[in-house]
Amino acid sequence: MRIQHIILAFFFLFLFVATQTGLAADPGKLIDYGGYAVELNGHTVASLRANECFVPASTIKVLSALTILRTLGENFRFATQFYYNADTSVLTIKGSGDPFLTSEVLAKAAARLREKGLRRVTKLVLDDSAFALARELPDGSENSRQPYDTGNGALAVNFNTVAFRKDAQGQIFQDDPNTPLLPITRELAASAPGGSQRVNVYSGGVVTVSPALRHSAELLITLLRQAGIECANSARRGRVAATSRLILTVDSELTSREMVRSFLLHSTNFVTNQLVLAAAGERFGRPANWFKAKMLLESTAYQYLGLTPADLQIQEGSGLSRRTCASPKAMLTILRAFAPWKELLPEKFGALVKTGTMTGVYCLIGYKDTPRGLARFAILLNQERNRRKEVLNTLFAPPHTAPTAVTRTKKPPTKAVSGKKNVGKKGGGKKKKPR
Repeated sequence: MRIQHIILAFFFLFLFVATQTGLAADPGKLIDYGGYAVELNGHTVASLRANECFVPASTIKVLSALTILRTLGENFRFATQFYYNADTSVLTIKGSGDPFLTSEVLAKAAARLREKGLRRVTKLVLDDSAFALARELPDGSENSRQPYDTGNGALAVNFNTVAFRKDAQGQIFQDDPNTPLLPITRELAASAPGGSQRVNVYSGGVVTVSPALRHSAELLITLLRQAGIECANSARRGRVAATSRLILTVDSELTSREMVRSFLLHSTNFVTNQLVLAAAGERFGRPANWFKAKMLLESTAYQYLGLTPADLQIQEGSGLSRRTCASPKAMLTILRAFAPWKELLPEKFGALVKTGTMTGVYCLIGYKDTPRGLARFAILLNQERNRRKEVLNTLFAPPHTAPTAVTRTKKPPTKAVSGKKNVGKKGGGKKKKPR
């Protein structure tokens, strides 16, 4: 009889916790293939397939954000340096990976160079040696025209994208008032449909030179001329010469904390990976590369958080790669460590969240206030139907009955799902697709 009383007491305790958190009876009915976990006051109060791994898409950016903030700190700023050789009139620009190096920033730099007495440039040298990327495109990129599919580099400008408008007659106009119409923009726009758009600079198939460096060179030459500096149409990749003198340093306008807030809000893949690469360079020495970036993320996951490859496997920091996988419980561990920075997450669905979206992947992780305290949740759906919002609402809806401990197993879809990833505009602008 005493055993029955103990069981009954545990049942009512579980019912009380469920009532106070608002956990509902059976969100598993909404899930074809996926899992979830909810944690409150250090205890898992609801779960389904919580130890199994699923593709997390952009929700993995929270791990990247944690890694960046722990490695670079909150007040880190990128430095872009300009060197000049007065004897040869060669101007060298050395990048450090600033993801927010834009036309506006470079136009101000050109004006400052003019104020410092620079009048003539015979050759422009672009030093992107801070990164050494054998492949500039991250794992998972399909190199489509979409901005989210672009590559990375230490001297990338305008998020490695170009913006233009093409009218019904095929005429091309610059769609960014701060950026001149460049030759690379005209080439990419030639085969594009009409309308306003922002395009990945790598999608043009240029192989003789890095599209990112070509883009940077064309923009810099044009902006120097607009600032009143005579500049030859000559540029090459190279290193800062010993005979050159540092004449200007441009610090990034945003701090690392502000940049993290931006990519969590807009889910910008380019910005995320730029920051992860920069952090890897700081931790393991420059030049940064994809291997070091992966090693840094794994260091955070396995050494700092105590996860294992059975909990999480990561290929790159943005979530583009479908070879990245994580369990709902692993995501809760990440959220637990990220709690001091939770306010950097955007508010959506009545919670602080990070979404993750690809074709057949709909994920949602974050923090939600409940009467019993702050709950952490991870919903990872790898299915055709986007039910993440319904799962969240069901989990936290006022219940009529106590939730059932769910241990069910569902088979994965017979068809593999594939398709496009999250989309971001220049500077982390509005999404063209849900994140």
